[in-house]
Amino acid sequence: MKPQIGRPDRGPRIAVLMDPERFDDLEALARLQAVAAKAGATVVATSTGEPPPLCRFDAALALSIRGPKPAGIPTYAIVAAGADSFTEPARFRDLLTYDGYLTLSDTVASWLRNVMFGARKLDAPVARFGVTPLLSTEAGPKGTGGLAFVGSPDVGTERDAVLGSLADRPYLRLHGEGWDRIAPSQAARKLAPDGHAVIDAYRAAGAGLCLDPAPLRAEQGITPRLFDITAAGVPCLCAWAPDVEELFGDCLLYIDLDAPAEAIAWQIDDHMDWLARHPDAAAAKARKAHTLFLEQFTLDALFDNLLAFLGEAAQRQKDWQAAADAELISVAILGKAGQESAKRFATTIASVARQQGGRPDIFAVAWGDEADEALSDAPPPDAGVSVTWRSLPDGNRCDALWAALDWLRSRPGHFCILEAGDQLYPEHLSSLLAAMRKIDGRYWYGPVRLAYSGARLEDAVADQQSVHFQFFSPNQFEDPLSCEAAPGFLARTDLIDDEILQNPKLPDGEELYLWLLLAERTFFAFSARITLTAQPRPGVARTASPDSAERFLMRFLGRSTFGATPYSLTARQSDGTAFEAFIDPALKIPAFRLQRGGRAEASANLLSDADLTAWPISVERREGLPLGIFRLSAYFAQHWANISLLVQFTPLDGGAARSIAVPVRQRLFGSGIRLDGNIELRQAEGPVRVTVLTEAQDAPPPLGIGLWKLDRPLTYRLADLASYEAVWLFGAGGGGRIVLRRMAAAGLPKPAGILDSFLTGQLEDIPIHKLDEVQMALTDRTAVVIASQYWVNIHASLKAAGVRNVFSAFPFNRDIIYRLDDAP
Repeated sequence: MKPQIGRPDRGPRIAVLMDPERFDDLEALARLQAVAAKAGATVVATSTGEPPPLCRFDAALALSIRGPKPAGIPTYAIVAAGADSFTEPARFRDLLTYDGYLTLSDTVASWLRNVMFGARKLDAPVARFGVTPLLSTEAGPKGTGGLAFVGSPDVGTERDAVLGSLADRPYLRLHGEGWDRIAPSQAARKLAPDGHAVIDAYRAAGAGLCLDPAPLRAEQGITPRLFDITAAGVPCLCAWAPDVEELFGDCLLYIDLDAPAEAIAWQIDDHMDWLARHPDAAAAKARKAHTLFLEQFTLDALFDNLLAFLGEAAQRQKDWQAAADAELISVAILGKAGQESAKRFATTIASVARQQGGRPDIFAVAWGDEADEALSDAPPPDAGVSVTWRSLPDGNRCDALWAALDWLRSRPGHFCILEAGDQLYPEHLSSLLAAMRKIDGRYWYGPVRLAYSGARLEDAVADQQSVHFQFFSPNQFEDPLSCEAAPGFLARTDLIDDEILQNPKLPDGEELYLWLLLAERTFFAFSARITLTAQPRPGVARTASPDSAERFLMRFLGRSTFGATPYSLTARQSDGTAFEAFIDPALKIPAFRLQRGGRAEASANLLSDADLTAWPISVERREGLPLGIFRLSAYFAQHWANISLLVQFTPLDGGAARSIAVPVRQRLFGSGIRLDGNIELRQAEGPVRVTVLTEAQDAPPPLGIGLWKLDRPLTYRLADLASYEAVWLFGAGGGGRIVLRRMAAAGLPKPAGILDSFLTGQLEDIPIHKLDEVQMALTDRTAVVIASQYWVNIHASLKAAGVRNVFSAFPFNRDIIYRLDDAP
């Protein structure tokens, strides 16, 4: 029997986090409420940023990621956008705070799983779901000859420039608000967000246009409007994307959104002309796409997936709780005595008592001049927990922390350290225990005896909350008092040894000091879940003076010895003497196979035998290297600014070595960075030594590195065609016009002729032929450039006819073309 969500006396109750001002959110809510009613569930709207009441809902859905997960209940994000939407660090942090993810794109799902693995967040499930039309949506009458676009204007974008240039076309039907500024000639129609008005609009027009940004890379998503058009059963004009083509094949009419606005309009004109001239073929495409939608993407079927997914997640929470019930957890609460200190202690004690799992005991330490008075006002303990109190009127926070460690050392099981006023969410301790168990011994070397989570930090001055989310990395401690250790952590008490129990008597930075000592002794597990609201730690906001930083580092480095490993920290005394410490990395990052459209795109890692202990990285390839494009990826534990990579090829027969600089893109990956770049080899390499090095003299060796041969065509420029006696163009539509214009700009003569499978006559005074008419003229000294989105099928026909030197200009990205056959 599958796990169920909700209580036996009622169906599941799901909160939907949405923006009540957005049409798309209102439409999605109407559809979710309709399908939930049929399934015996309840869906209730909640404004984004306002967490739903804990007791009323079993789970929450975020229709899009517009901030971090709200507090309280398990929250799952619907991810329709792709990887490029999360390149900003803040957006990336927001993404990782959710309990799980829902997407209809296989490549987005793969990207999410890889990212969660790299972030050490192994408890974040990914499932197939999106808000699509219902199976039972009543269909309005179907029209002909029109093209409907549904959305709101985004002034200044390429998309709106295209729609503005199409405004005078008699076939265009705009739906939404605000189009009067862009297309004043259009009487835009306002639609009701009732779940079926959009589909009726597409049916009434006879065809649908989707101009959402094209997901041209494998990490991108699928726009929800695509499913509205296919649900309407009318022809669909949309952007080409790997995922879309894999799902729908030739059922759709594709558009290149990387082309200029004028060329995009030409493409749409061509498609509308084709629809008018081939009504039967157009209807067949629409029926096939509609059948695929009914088989795979109706909200009725997807909602069953959602309920099963939520049921499994709820069961996983129960399993965590059951496992945590067997653990003894000791909690130390530190608080400076003063106004409302008793209230702050009571708040934290109550949240500890509400934990789902674990048998917590509490040691509360009040420090400061009024510590004895604070102790006399101590609140009574909550049921189910025991509280031991201690006051330190003559001590500071460092003394309080080490008094807590002294008490914790004698306790079995696990411990955590909190600040008075911290509020733990019910799953805080159980989820950290689960993260520790899941990671321990699975992918990393050595024991994992500490886990930590994200948190919300309250800003008492600004009266607001911010999300605290950081990977533990020694980079932070170059200025140790300018940051803080993560406030939510759980560790095993057997980490506390005699060395840790020596009170360093620090005036500030004591918690960072403890974290560095723990880093010597264990690997860390990380859970990006936000499972507590934390108070700012005393001393963090104070300006870090050079003397304080030096005291901190000297006290730490003077008694600690680290092994030489990739993580490093360098500090200097006032006399210029340098101290360097190394911390064992908590992460070994594997090199993932690159994916495109759900299919493996890369060969085996050519550097799999490389020694990663030091630069440069070098391996011998006795079998040499073939022509083609290679992807180089390197993973570093730290963030290095402006790092550049070089690949050196040294022939094993003693020939001259040559180096290629690799332009790289940096991506956040775990606590460090991932560098990716491509190398194009236009000549084969014989037996060769491949060496990867960097111009940065102080760069550490990478945690992982890979070199793959990609299944991609070599890239050329139109100007490279000048070496051929004649150039032929295949495609007399909008793509052909684009390539003709760009050939002229590149200084090339007009093509010798134009080939097309359907059209005849002339294009810009150049005759149009069928392939069999001119096949004898296509020799090894001529080239053919395909200017069509159907280049795969066209190339197959040219290859069957024995035509060589074939290039594709699709997707019409400036003057770039791609060689489809073997390079000479």
